[in-house]
Amino acid sequence: MAEAMSDENNIVDPITLIQEELDNLEKVLKTKTENNTFLKKRKFGLVAAKEYFTPRTQSEHKSLNHDFYLRTREDFFGKPIYENDHYRDYAITKDKVLRLRLLHPDKDEAILGVDLVYEHFNMENETVRFAHMQYKTWNNNTLYESASSNMRSQLIKMKHHICDSKFCEGPDEKRGEYRFPYCAAFLRPTAKLQHSDSKLITSGYHIPLCQTLALLDRDGKLTKKSIKEKSITGSIFEELFVNNIAGSRWITIEKLEQFYYEKGINSSLNTIRIHAQEVDTYGEYDKIKKRGD
Repeated sequence: MAEAMSDENNIVDPITLIQEELDNLEKVLKTKTENNTFLKKRKFGLVAAKEYFTPRTQSEHKSLNHDFYLRTREDFFGKPIYENDHYRDYAITKDKVLRLRLLHPDKDEAILGVDLVYEHFNMENETVRFAHMQYKTWNNNTLYESASSNMRSQLIKMKHHICDSKFCEGPDEKRGEYRFPYCAAFLRPTAKLQHSDSKLITSGYHIPLCQTLALLDRDGKLTKKSIKEKSITGSIFEELFVNNIAGSRWITIEKLEQFYYEKGINSSLNTIRIHAQEVDTYGEYDKIKKRGD
């Protein structure tokens, strides 16, 4: 009901509606002291609903882990073809693999200034594209640079390793496909209040690093209003990335391996090749089985 009553300028909070009904119910219960079992059950249900919709304070680390281990991702890609504490691999198609690489809070994060990396592999032509994320929690849709002692240094590391390495530059030839700019590094302001049992990705925004630094230099802070036309919401970013509408350009897997090697980071890319071959093998087996050969 709250969603139906909401519009772009006025978001109706379900907690507000529940509280209004609770207040009215309390008034009725004060006068109706007998034969009120149904009303008491209704009150119990409303209290439970209010508890469910009340967000919990969630740390940056917990938000990051929530998104990394998001179970509903399996509704789209199936179960990971491989996973450990540092990365999860999903078969998008026979030749394409999505890897989520978790760097936070290991030394790799300290090197790159990055918490989470999306990597999209095309094994048919041995290429890959990626997007690097730095998670930060903000309060009331505002993130002050002064409130995070290490944010500027992390962003500068990202700029040095990603932007200055020209991964954000598109192909030289005029491209024919529709897509966003080839930004490969993003700040990910994430709401501190989240529904603890949410099956959705945490609410937040993906702001290209260049836009982030420009806004911080100008205002010393980020607000929902200032980033509104410069960012992608968390709920759709992953879909845009997988469909090659957001994220870096395609580069060779060999070039990505060299990048990680130069940074002293274990690329673990051989497992991508192995598991992609396994997916391909199973696919061929299914074809043969279907033909009855």
